[in-house]
Amino acid sequence: NYLNKNPREFRMVIKEIKNDNFNNLSKTFHEYIEQRKLPGIIAAIYKHDKIIYCKKFGFADVENEIPLELNNIFRIASMTKPIVCVGALILYEEGKFTLDDPISKYLPKAAKLRVYNKDKPDNLEDLEREITFLDIFTHTGGFSYGWTDHPVDKKYVEFIGVNGQKLVRKTLKEAIDELLDLPLKHQPGKKWNYSFSIDILGRLVEIISGKPLDEYLDERIFQKLSMVDTGFYLPQDKYERLIPVYTINADNKLIKRKEQLGISNKTKPTYISGGGGLISTLTDYLKFTKMLLNKGKYENLRLLKEETVDLMMKDHVAAKGITPEAIFSNIPKNIAENSASYSRDYGFGLGIQVKLANDAVPKGINGWCGMFTTEYWVDPENNLFAILLSQFIPLFNFPIFNEFKELVYQALNS
Repeated sequence: NYLNKNPREFRMVIKEIKNDNFNNLSKTFHEYIEQRKLPGIIAAIYKHDKIIYCKKFGFADVENEIPLELNNIFRIASMTKPIVCVGALILYEEGKFTLDDPISKYLPKAAKLRVYNKDKPDNLEDLEREITFLDIFTHTGGFSYGWTDHPVDKKYVEFIGVNGQKLVRKTLKEAIDELLDLPLKHQPGKKWNYSFSIDILGRLVEIISGKPLDEYLDERIFQKLSMVDTGFYLPQDKYERLIPVYTINADNKLIKRKEQLGISNKTKPTYISGGGGLISTLTDYLKFTKMLLNKGKYENLRLLKEETVDLMMKDHVAAKGITPEAIFSNIPKNIAENSASYSRDYGFGLGIQVKLANDAVPKGINGWCGMFTTEYWVDPENNLFAILLSQFIPLFNFPIFNEFKELVYQALNS
């Protein structure tokens, strides 16, 4: 009803905007395309209530030289996580949970989790304390993604299956129930370890709201912000706007990659992944990011309270002396270096990383990236946000995220 009564408030027309201050940024993006490092790039910068830069480079389809368009649909992978966190924070504001509540309040099996300890007779020990909602928001609950050679990660590999084939056949309910049978990698609150935490949060949203995660996000976020092209799968009339993910072959050539985790995004998936399942567009994610920059408000609609967004953008990890674990093992040196550089001098808020120190990039910016080379970040101090979209894996094969930030601020400060 609100949308029907106020359609103009949700109309965001995106067009290419050239800004000579960002010539070095555009040159860098052109080089990525000309050198066939990435298939295509869209980048947008928003400052002081207007888009000051918006350009597209390269192709949606490299082989057929089909140009990238501003309305193309992208798999945003882990940029799903901040959206799910906002969905959960809506319930937080409704008093359905506190950050200190144990998740066993809604997932009783969580109270009986065991923790890996190689010095114990069975390599397991009991919980020192229960996992809280704050642990889940901040990836400090002891869960993992299975990306290293750690004994617990090997159990995650079995849980996920080759190329994710076991996981995608499960519902979110089934997957989280099975996940809670695995041991934790560390005691809650002891380490930051990137993980299935936000998938668990998505399941908690389902239980608390009484609705499937996809329906809940659509009703409470997408419809309210008029994010008309965001969801876990597409209607047939939008198929041609969804672009493929590219990778590199043994000859270092760009090639199209098979569907990630067996999900095509053209049919409703069995597994609704709160940690990485959404598809979206530049226009849609601009609306979501504008809401965050405006401390929970989009046009005349308030989605979250200001203090809740401040809580989301506040570091809850580094300030407590919680240190990160290695996310990956046995990966190429350049990917390891770019991954480490991306999070250096950052803490972690509620589902997003938060810059802790000033350098070429200012303290306080916050956001997150996605596996297929997508990223957003918000700079509350300078009333700015930016979005970069591509479709390429492996993530961190190039330092494009750091280059994007540094070149933006170089232009703004020149």
